[in-house]
Amino acid sequence: MRAARYVLVMGLILGAGLAWGWSAWGSQAALPGAASQAPAEPGSAPVASGLATLVASRCTAGGSPAASGVTEEWCRMGQASLRLLSLDAGDAGATGGGEISVEVLVAADDRTRQAGYQWIDPALVQATATLFVFPRPISGAFHMCNVDAPLWIVWYQEDGTPLDAALMLPGADVPVALCRDVYAPRRAGLYRFALEIGVGLARELGLEGRQLAAYRLDVEPWVDTLR
Repeated sequence: MRAARYVLVMGLILGAGLAWGWSAWGSQAALPGAASQAPAEPGSAPVASGLATLVASRCTAGGSPAASGVTEEWCRMGQASLRLLSLDAGDAGATGGGEISVEVLVAADDRTRQAGYQWIDPALVQATATLFVFPRPISGAFHMCNVDAPLWIVWYQEDGTPLDAALMLPGADVPVALCRDVYAPRRAGLYRFALEIGVGLARELGLEGRQLAAYRLDVEPWVDTLR
């Protein structure tokens, strides 16, 4: 979804403390004046394959758009490899046994979380995934306005346990304040992470629908961030 910005439902749309959705509220892009390259995410190894190549084809080394269909916030997101671990120890899993590795963009600051997939080429939305990392456990919704392709989303608690999952459909092209295309966990609870993954990439990984909620997020690389 155009950076599925999640609109925090705390009275206002996703604010700086509410689920900083990724369409309208995404945030991860390095702020002006920061290093030209998005900083490496906590505990993450360099992503030097498909995702890095895809980003390089659309963005400059300094994190600015070099082609249409991307935004500065999207180009400045971090990159990392994350692991999804089957909740069933005896499960053979989808394509990688009980463990699936996914290359993701990382939205870890207000600016990138608020931007998310808004105004991003639908082909890129379909083929990529973004992990939203929040400074503390929160509640709230993500919005899909200004996002032109469907996205699966999984909300994870602080320990990486899935809280809920949902399929988010493209929303209206309207200002976020007027957006009604919002999605929030149906289960009560707070989340610290949210993974948005294009339906095309999910299918490629062998993750059909809500099967995504059958995997927990390995939070070990983010331990320092969680303190």
